[in-house]
Amino acid sequence: MNEVFISPMMLKWACERAHVSSAVLAEKISNKVPLWLSGEAKPTFLQAQKVSKILHIPFGYLFLNKPPEEPMPLPDLRTVGDAVIGEISVDLREVILDALSKQEWYKEYAAGQGLEQLPFIGRFSAQHTPIEVAQGIAQTLGIDDELRSSVNNGESFLSVLIEKAEDAGILMMHSGIVGSHTRRALKVNEFRGFAISDPIAPLVFLNWKDSKAARTFTLIHELAHLWIGQSGVSDLSLSDETSAIHLDSETFCNAVAADGLVPEVSFHERWNQEISIADNAHELVRYYRVSSVVIGRRAYELGVVSWTEYIAFYQEEAKQWKQPKAANPGGNYYTTIRTRLGKRFAKAVVSSVQQGRLLYRDAGHLLGMKPSNISNLSKELGFK
Repeated sequence: MNEVFISPMMLKWACERAHVSSAVLAEKISNKVPLWLSGEAKPTFLQAQKVSKILHIPFGYLFLNKPPEEPMPLPDLRTVGDAVIGEISVDLREVILDALSKQEWYKEYAAGQGLEQLPFIGRFSAQHTPIEVAQGIAQTLGIDDELRSSVNNGESFLSVLIEKAEDAGILMMHSGIVGSHTRRALKVNEFRGFAISDPIAPLVFLNWKDSKAARTFTLIHELAHLWIGQSGVSDLSLSDETSAIHLDSETFCNAVAADGLVPEVSFHERWNQEISIADNAHELVRYYRVSSVVIGRRAYELGVVSWTEYIAFYQEEAKQWKQPKAANPGGNYYTTIRTRLGKRFAKAVVSSVQQGRLLYRDAGHLLGMKPSNISNLSKELGFK
């Protein structure tokens, strides 16, 4: 047997890093895992490879003398109490690093295509008001009454906003899993989205495991980060009281999202003091094309209802999100790839292949698909 030595300290660290217990690792690989941790036995080369796969860790890390430093890939805007969290799961780390890799590739592509810097990235700062930033976003994306009336519901509104953000030059990506690993679901309580600010290749990623009710709010929140030129990972929640948010930038971007989706003047004109928060919210969703909880949250922030009234309403609405749904028969594979990676990014990769500037192998790596499937994706994207 070809045995290899893995430092017990490194194996323990790798388990803790992946939040996988030694008992679970033993079930999946060998009952000798406790002996590996004590240094009394060694795994085989194939077993070490399995450890690497199960713990989602580079194989070479297992043979280091001490754990490597793994700094946050992006600024951490998530907080618990007054403290920044500062630690992320291997799943979130992998998603961020993958997005950064794709963003870096697109940045080089954009420069090669002679694309100009986007004027709205970093156009504002904390010295401006949230209303000014919200108006800037609305102007760039064309968010107005005409746009709201052109869609049928909140989901369509979100789709249109994503499309308009891409048309403006922003890479829009989303997923509820790590890559194509369906068993590695992203956690909503860890993050809801992140933004990578760059004048030529800005990127927004949305955690698709978040409730449909919150996605549009998260989108505008992340766009607000771009408009003030800030990158970072966010965990904003519509169930957190404003006073519980201790990072000024998060409070600011929340305010931008609120006014961008439900402008204050317009809201006061339409709110009916004679009916309940639920009746108001369910009526106004048809106008603003956002979720009822976003309407309710806006009512709280503008002092129309108390926090107690809002959170009770939120909890009732949240019950509906947890109702079992009919099984999804699945959609078109290529449509899914296009929407997850964003049309702008996918088109850039396919275009580079067709121009002979990118190998099919490398394009397949960027797109997370077999090179042989790229021709079908190109048809989905409208290429001839």
